[in-house]
Amino acid sequence: MHLNAKQLFWVALSGMLISLTVHLLTVLNIFLAPSAVTISLTIGILLVWLQSSRQIKLFLAEDNERNPWKSAFALCPSWVKYVTYFFAVYAFINFAISAEIDHTAAYINLNVSQPRLRGLSGFWLAFYALGLSIGYAGWKREKEAGAK
Repeated sequence: MHLNAKQLFWVALSGMLISLTVHLLTVLNIFLAPSAVTISLTIGILLVWLQSSRQIKLFLAEDNERNPWKSAFALCPSWVKYVTYFFAVYAFINFAISAEIDHTAAYINLNVSQPRLRGLSGFWLAFYALGLSIGYAGWKREKEAGAK
């Protein structure tokens, strides 16, 4: 699947809003998402990551001397950059807080407990925020290139 920057932005935004909703409801212990939702959001971050890395390669192709992440974040409003940084740091702190040690014999368990869902949803937020910022930067880069 190939997404342009505008599509990446909208997919990342929708994934981020859904994962933020699931995360808040999980933290407040109101809702435990069904397995289909957790699998869909996890597959979604894979899609967003692959498309974001593709956009980063385009930034690198334009100027291989400059850090492509800095190039992308330079096109974003500063609040988008800081939201992305916040969710990246939050994902690790949230994971540490919600970590539980479970020594079960099952290798694959699709029934995700509330603490595990809380830890996982923090990473959803980080990856979707990253996709949002890279998609925004790529979209802006494409607009500027089209205007020239």
